[in-house]
Amino acid sequence: MTFPVEKVRADFPILQREVNGLPLAYLDSAASAQKPNQVIDAESAFYRHGYAAVHRGIHTLSAQATESMENVRKQASRFINARSAEELVFVRGTTEGINLVANSWGTENIRAGDNIIISEMEHHANIVPWQMLCERKGAELRVIPLHPDGTLRLETLAALFDDRTRLLAITHVSNVLGTENPLPDMIAPVPKPGTLITIPSQMLLPDAPREGVIVNLAELRLYYYPPGENRVQVYPIGIGLQGLETPVMDTRIGQKIPNPTWTPTAGIRQRSLERGITLPPVIPAGPNNPLGRYALRLAHGNGEYLIHGTSAPDSVGLRVSSGCIRMNAPDIKALFAQVRTGTPVKVINQPVKFSVEPNGIRYVEVHRPLSPEEEQNVQTMPYVLPAEFTAFRNAQGVDSRLVDKALYRRAGYPVSVSAGQTPAVNTTAVESAQNGFVGEEGQTRATQ
Repeated sequence: MTFPVEKVRADFPILQREVNGLPLAYLDSAASAQKPNQVIDAESAFYRHGYAAVHRGIHTLSAQATESMENVRKQASRFINARSAEELVFVRGTTEGINLVANSWGTENIRAGDNIIISEMEHHANIVPWQMLCERKGAELRVIPLHPDGTLRLETLAALFDDRTRLLAITHVSNVLGTENPLPDMIAPVPKPGTLITIPSQMLLPDAPREGVIVNLAELRLYYYPPGENRVQVYPIGIGLQGLETPVMDTRIGQKIPNPTWTPTAGIRQRSLERGITLPPVIPAGPNNPLGRYALRLAHGNGEYLIHGTSAPDSVGLRVSSGCIRMNAPDIKALFAQVRTGTPVKVINQPVKFSVEPNGIRYVEVHRPLSPEEEQNVQTMPYVLPAEFTAFRNAQGVDSRLVDKALYRRAGYPVSVSAGQTPAVNTTAVESAQNGFVGEEGQTRATQ
C-alpha cells in the first residue's frame, strides 16, 4: 500500500502551475497552507448556498450552519482519537491556539517561581506567548539548546527539569530545520536521582468465567486463562471505534491464521477513499499488512471479527479499528502459540469492577465507559451499575464516600474503599475479584 502522491497533488489547483519555469513545490505550509479542491468547493458552496452565523440564530440557515460545523467537530475528534468532540476548540491557526492556552491554562496554573521549558528551535509563535506569560507571572523560561547538526541536546533536559516545571512546549518537527524530535522520550517525566516512581500494575479480574479468552472492552484488556493452570495472562488491546464498535459476544476461536492476508471490506475501502487512499483488492502477508503476522478468527457471526496483530502499534490501547481486536506483535504471537481452535472467547463491557478480598479489604476499579457517540464526555457519562454493585456499596465495611469518589475519578486502577481499614504496607499486590493478584513478568496469578 503506497501513498498516492500524484492523486493528492491533483487535488491542489495551485500545484498545477509552474513558477520560474518549474513545477511548483510549495514548502511554506507552516505559514499559509494551500487548499485542495475539496476545501475550496466546500467553502464556495457554503458562501453561495448556506452562509449564516452559527450558535446565534434560530432561523433555518443558522441551524443548518451550526449542525454542519458541529459535524465537522465530531469528524475531527474521531480523526485525532479525542475522547469527546467537546475537547476540540476551533482556532484560526497555531499561533492563536498557543496564545489561547497561555492565556487560559497558563493564567490559572503558572505561579511565581515556576518554570516553562521550550527549545532553541521553536517557531516565534511558541516562544513569545510563554515569554509574556513568564514575565507576567514571575516564572522562568528555560531553553533546550541545539547541537550543530540541528538536533536537540537532550542530555541537558534532565538538568532543566525540576519540581517547579509546569510545561514542556516543544515542536514535533521544526519548520526551519526539519528536525523531528523524539517526543515519546521527552514527554515522560524526568525525575531527580533517587525519586521513587510508582507505576500502577494491579488490577481486578473481570466478573466472568476463568477460562479461555476474556476481553473487557471498557478497560481495553484481554485476559487469557491457560487450561489447567492457576494463573491468567493480561494484554492491552485496541478495539472498534464509535459506529464500528467491537460487539459483546460469547463465541470461540474458529480459525488460527498465521501470516494472514487482508481483504478490505467495502466499508473500509470507502472510508479510505474519503482520505484519498485507494486500497488494493488484497494486501499480502508481510510487515505492511494491518493484521500483523498472526490472526485468530472468531466464530461469531460470519467470522468477520478477528483478534490480530497490527502494523500500527500505537493503535493498541485506542478505539480505532473497524471492530476487530488488535494486539501488540509479541502479545499476539504468545497468545497464538497457546490457544487452540475452539477455545472459548467472551467479550464483555465492564467499566466497574469490585471485590471483597480474603483479608476483608474491599476494592473497586473504575474505568471510563465506552461512549457510543463522539460528543459524549466519558468523564461524566453515567454508568449503568448492576444491582450487585449497589449491594456492595451499601454493605457494612464499605465506605460509600470512597466508592463515590472512585466512580467520579474513574482512574482505571484498584482503590481500597474499606471503611476504617488501611491496607497492609507490605502487601505486594492487589488481589482481584476472582482472588487473582499481579505476579512476575506482567502476568496475573490466580489463587483458590
